Amino acid sequence: PCDGVRCAANGRCQDGRCVCDPGYTGDGYNECREAEGVKLCGNVQCHQYATCDRGQCRCVTGYDGDGYSDCRPVTEG
Repeated sequence: PCDGVRCAANGRCQDGRCVCDPGYTGDGYNECREAEGVKLCGNVQCHQYATCDRGQCRCVTGYDGDGYSDCRPVTEG
């Protein structure tokens, strides 16, 4: 579905539409600019289920932990 789809620099085609790469914001087609706070994350190594925001790692939704070495699925009950 991505044949012929042209995306912005720092963007990529996903399921036939353009999306910005992690750490970038925009429409994916015309612009993907560095998200605010990303520069602080240049050398920060986060867990695979975490993202860096303003230099701090945080587990993604549905996961809990320190964001650096531990992000486990949240269990209810």
